[in-house]
Amino acid sequence: MIHEQFNLGFIFNQLPNLLSKGINCFTSESDLFVKLARVCKQDPSITHDQSIFRKIRNSEVDHEITNELSKFLNFDEKMLPTTPIEEIDLKTLGAWFLVDSMINGYKLNGYCKNEVASKYLDFIHAHCEVERAIIEELTVYKQMPQIDSYLERWLVAKITFPEPSVDELASYVSSLTMYVCALIELGLEALNESDVNSILKKVLPRHEIKKQEHLLIPSSEVLLENTKAAWAKDKYGKEKISWEQFYRDILTAQARDETLINKHPKYAEIDFINPDTNAIKKRFQRWRAGDLFTIEDFRVYLAILRLPYKDAKQHLGLESYFLVNIFTYVQSDLIKNGIHPRDIEDLFSRYPEYKDIVNSRFNEFKLSGVLTP
Repeated sequence: MIHEQFNLGFIFNQLPNLLSKGINCFTSESDLFVKLARVCKQDPSITHDQSIFRKIRNSEVDHEITNELSKFLNFDEKMLPTTPIEEIDLKTLGAWFLVDSMINGYKLNGYCKNEVASKYLDFIHAHCEVERAIIEELTVYKQMPQIDSYLERWLVAKITFPEPSVDELASYVSSLTMYVCALIELGLEALNESDVNSILKKVLPRHEIKKQEHLLIPSSEVLLENTKAAWAKDKYGKEKISWEQFYRDILTAQARDETLINKHPKYAEIDFINPDTNAIKKRFQRWRAGDLFTIEDFRVYLAILRLPYKDAKQHLGLESYFLVNIFTYVQSDLIKNGIHPRDIEDLFSRYPEYKDIVNSRFNEFKLSGVLTP
């Protein structure tokens, strides 16, 4: 039901799609609305079999279904305020509209805990205005501005329209991904009043050659490697331990967590002396190959080593899996489109540069109130 037009943009191109991949908590739009309904109506008994969700799965989008869903979810009373759509030329709609609506919701619901957080939301709104203006030039006034110059200024990505090369498209996709993720990391720092602590700088993909085969080690695998190395140092005082030992420690932690085994008794069924690690090994192999994480994955398989299951949900930040998922998803997509692993490593190695660009623009914005490339 999310119209493809809401994925349009230049800096925010395909942003709703990227965010949904990052969150990785629903399998379809109907699944999303089922889970949203359970939260909005505080009713866990809501299922996919209810009439409205069957219609969403089986029907084309129309006003009747949209109105029925809005009424069912009680949007008028419970949803956050959005950017007034009646004030907008519908031809200029894009991903910026969803971002701007979210920003308005944050502002009107008291999420600005400090001046820095307030400035950050204004900073993102300014990006939305830039996106809106460029879409307006393209769609309303039928003028083709120098898009390549625009993207080079804002994303430091060289691309030639109207027929960019495959390599230029790869550069553009990776650049917008890194820029958006840098914006999100900045937001986590501003809204949480925390110091700079970029997890993405620590999980950049790398290129390896094994048996004359060029391989990409995606961000998901780098994260798991880092987690294992940190556990080896803290638990054993070693630089590294085997994956087998890591799996055994995770299984042991799961089996000893009362909250987890009360919710999922299967985790108590292990042999502490010689646990069967085949299932967890296969799961980790999928993640290391580029499968995306869920927040539950993090609670059960990684955070469990350091945090009780009951405490993990409130202590795990979005950056722990959400941003890594976005990086991993884009890297996997580039591989599928024939981009060489070495080139992907080179592209994402620039992430610290994008962190610096975003931070520099934000610092200037705080002083002037004007967003400039």
